Amino acid sequence: LMHNIDPAGTNNLDGPDAGNDPRFLIPVDPITASTSLGNLRLDTSSLALNAGDDNANTEFGDIDGNLRTAETFIDLGPYKGGFPPIIPDILHVDHMVSNAVDGSSWAEAFQTLQDALVIVISDRTILVAASIYCPDEGGASIDGDRTATYQLKNGVRIEGGYPNGGGGRDSLAHLTLFSG
Repeated sequence: LMHNIDPAGTNNLDGPDAGNDPRFLIPVDPITASTSLGNLRLDTSSLALNAGDDNANTEFGDIDGNLRTAETFIDLGPYKGGFPPIIPDILHVDHMVSNAVDGSSWAEAFQTLQDALVIVISDRTILVAASIYCPDEGGASIDGDRTATYQLKNGVRIEGGYPNGGGGRDSLAHLTLFSG
C-alpha cells in the first residue's frame, strides 16, 4: 500500500518491511494475486487507517458504500474503517495444501505454522498436519534464514499428528515436526 504514486515518496507502507504490515483481516499471499480470496478490510491496529491523502481521493464511498472520509483522513485501500480481526477458534495448517486461504478448515488450511501464528490470538487452537515445518517459512520470515524462530503466543494450543487433508489425530502415524 502506498500513500504516494511515487514508490520512493514519504509515508509509504513498504511491503517488505514487516513493521508496515497493513493488517488485513485475512491477508492473501501476493504471489497468488490477483485473487478474490482473503478479506482486505483493515483491522483496528492497521497503520493504513487514516493514512491516506484526502486530496488524492476521487470517490465519496468505499467499495462497500461507506463514506471514505468519515474520520480524520481517508484510509489506504478499498475499505473505510478498522474491523476487529476474524479469527476462528481452530486454525488448520497443512504443508500439502495447494491453495492456502484462511486456516478455517483443512480445505482452507495455511501452508506454514508461521502464517497461523501471525493471526492467532489467545484461547485458540492450531491443528497441524503431518510434515516438517521450519520457522523460516511463511509469515514475515525469509526463506533460508537460520536465525528465524517461532514466536509462540500465550494461551494458544498447537497440536500436531493430523493426516494431510484432515482426519483423526494419531501422532505416531502422522509425524509432525517443528524444526528450529
